[in-house]
Amino acid sequence: MVCWARNGPRQIPQMLVEKLQPHKTGKMVCCTQPRRVAAMSVAKRVAEEMDVKFGEGVGYTIRFEDLTGPSTFLKYMTDGMLLREVGTLRCAPRVLSTIANHILRSVTRRAPARP
Repeated sequence: MVCWARNGPRQIPQMLVEKLQPHKTGKMVCCTQPRRVAAMSVAKRVAEEMDVKFGEGVGYTIRFEDLTGPSTFLKYMTDGMLLREVGTLRCAPRVLSTIANHILRSVTRRAPARP
């Protein structure tokens, strides 16, 4: 399932976790964020809201930094990290078998960064 979470980077993933219960099935809900800081800060806030340990139940993956673990069921990541994980042939079967849903946050509709 692919959702574009334009105004709900926190609420929609949490609703999917409640509905799908990926932590019981060994799956994962992933949500992309346009910037590194957004992925880190939203993941931290969601972990606090869901009352789970940051980096275990809810975590993030950005370039050169991965704060997730084997029990992570909700992962925030930058668009580039999602493409890297899915595009790596040796990693793709493992990633595609564990990720239940991707929430792509208006990847194609973003305005280019200003200088």
